[in-house]
Amino acid sequence: MSGIRPFHPSNSNAFAMSRSAASPDIINISSAASEPSASARASSTSSSDDKVLHRFTSNLLAETSKIKVDQSEHGKRLNFLRREADRLEKTDWQYEPVEKLLGK
Repeated sequence: MSGIRPFHPSNSNAFAMSRSAASPDIINISSAASEPSASARASSTSSSDDKVLHRFTSNLLAETSKIKVDQSEHGKRLNFLRREADRLEKTDWQYEPVEKLLGK
């Protein structure tokens, strides 16, 4: 096993030739992998814009729905209080006034 050396890029003749060759068809893989193409950047920007837009519209729809539910519930409470006030007015004659009970 003394003749087998572990692989290292500097040990490879093919790698050394590709590094030294100034051929335009050789691609520097490290820079190609680290820098996305213009279309990839545009699609990632578009997808991030879509995510922001989706989050904004979701929040807006939720807020709008909450406002409508709150208004509906408020209207129901007002209607209940109106019915209760009408019922109290109709049955007011059955009870003695509080002032008379307190002696004022």
